[in-house]
Amino acid sequence: MLLCGSADPDAELVIIYGNCQAPHLTIALSQADANLEHRGYLCVLNHAAPGHEVEMPTPQQLQRCKFYMEQLDTRESVPEREFVRQHIHSIVPKLVFPSYMMTCFWPFTVPDPRDKTSERFPWGRFPHGNLVAMEVIKKGLTGKVAYETFMELSTKRMPDLQRALDIDFQLMEQRDGMSDVRLTDFVRANFRDHYLFWSHGHMSAMGVEFLATTLFEATLPFLGDNYEAGLSRLQQGFPNVPPMGNCQYPIHPAVAQALGLSFYQPDMLFSWHGEMWTFEEYMTRYIAYDTSW
Repeated sequence: MLLCGSADPDAELVIIYGNCQAPHLTIALSQADANLEHRGYLCVLNHAAPGHEVEMPTPQQLQRCKFYMEQLDTRESVPEREFVRQHIHSIVPKLVFPSYMMTCFWPFTVPDPRDKTSERFPWGRFPHGNLVAMEVIKKGLTGKVAYETFMELSTKRMPDLQRALDIDFQLMEQRDGMSDVRLTDFVRANFRDHYLFWSHGHMSAMGVEFLATTLFEATLPFLGDNYEAGLSRLQQGFPNVPPMGNCQYPIHPAVAQALGLSFYQPDMLFSWHGEMWTFEEYMTRYIAYDTSW
């Protein structure tokens, strides 16, 4: 649980419930607020790392909520969400916002039974498995031969990526339709020219800043502020918002070509737990389940 701004036990709170995007939005929104001496921004996550429990606010904290932002969660029942809803006063204004989500960049993603969690890697070293790579693994191949075999098989079995992209945007539109703000238009205008998606739901700073700005605008009628001054504070304070993790799930070159990703370069380096690897380096290590780093 993350609290930004006032920790005074009588301070009013803005509650932000959501997934891994929510903490970054919480920090960004708090940067825009001129009233942090008397107001706090409290983030409530809908999940915890494996082996841990979600840290929840007290009913007393939730009863101090002045404005509630809930990231759309289409699951029928989520205990953390129901707890928050139960203890926030019914008259508190509520804003629902969508999640960023893109799957077509990584068409072969499946769980990998080899991957284990640890203190250093709470989500695993390679949390995103690859179906085609698993076939190569079963053949007992490693190194350059393994990578070449993977590229041959994955290129042959590449699905209709334009269709996959269309489905992603259909789902975005559905989520937007269930929310009070929109993301689809922004993603559609920028996903080819800017490296927005680091993984299915982890974003670049550009994506986080856009959604934070959109949410800030939506809160103005309820929290009160000067738009220009608040936007300036958000932009000036945005360098204080940490990046969404240290992993950029590498993108297959054929995916980048098919989807026309202009930001993509053949020798592009992707950050992976602090290492910097090309797609070939990442995939070669992943197939071998290399733990030497």
